[in-house]
Amino acid sequence: MKRISKQVKAIADAHIEAKITGKFLEENISSKSDLLDSIVKGYTYKQLLYLVEVNYVTITSQLMSSVVGHVTDAYRKQVYKGFKEILKEYNL
Repeated sequence: MKRISKQVKAIADAHIEAKITGKFLEENISSKSDLLDSIVKGYTYKQLLYLVEVNYVTITSQLMSSVVGHVTDAYRKQVYKGFKEILKEYNL
């Protein structure tokens, strides 16, 4: 399995930080290419992180991050894996 690229890691870290602070920087988008362009520019989307959490993060890690407000290493690794899988077709 290939390692996560620095760009994908930065995108995932930005979304995790936005969740911690509660400040997502969103922009209106109309297509997948608009979404990709905006997240590369640094925009963060609550719904995108939610989809990654639902599909890649365990319930325990989700509860720890949402209820307790603590982001565990397991949560971070699972979010990295989710963003890596979602963005692999874009060669980031």
